Amino acid sequence: MTKGMRGVERLDAGSVASADRTWAGNDESARNHNGVVRLSESPLTLALSWRYGKGKPATIVGCFRLDLPQLLANGLVRAERRGEVRLRFFHDHDGKIYLQTRLDAPCFVLGKV
Repeated sequence: MTKGMRGVERLDAGSVASADRTWAGNDESARNHNGVVRLSESPLTLALSWRYGKGKPATIVGCFRLDLPQLLANGLVRAERRGEVRLRFFHDHDGKIYLQTRLDAPCFVLGKV
């Protein structure tokens, strides 16, 4: 387990099987993947993988424990309806996967594919 900054903690690969959520991003979806979760789910364990296109194999980015209130305070997630936040993951052309609300906002590097 690696302690992270800004409300993100990278977990061991064995944690993927017990993750609360399993999400897969796809470059064909504007190179981003997003979804809404409840703040009450914090800490949220999320397994994230990424694929370069439909029908392509997915690569595990990692499994992360997310402190949703801390991420919100740091501007890394966006407030939605009452008690919810939007997580957005972006695959940039540098190969890195970022947690970021929009391209001109603060970001956190989660990994590389």
